[in-house]
Amino acid sequence: MMVKGHLEDVLQSLVAPIRQRRKEVASDPAFVLNVLAEGTRQARERTQRTLDEVKTALGLFAF
Repeated sequence: MMVKGHLEDVLQSLVAPIRQRRKEVASDPAFVLNVLAEGTRQARERTQRTLDEVKTALGLFAF
């Protein structure tokens, strides 16, 4: 049982900063929405570039 107790202590200390950061982020919904909006914008840009490359490679034209 000593090993399990020590492992739990080590894991708790590793996870503590993650829990703290999650608590901070959860307390600021506007920040979360901003992060989501920025991620969506970046994903759309990347998707459009990829789609344009595929269309060019296939010889398709965007109308």
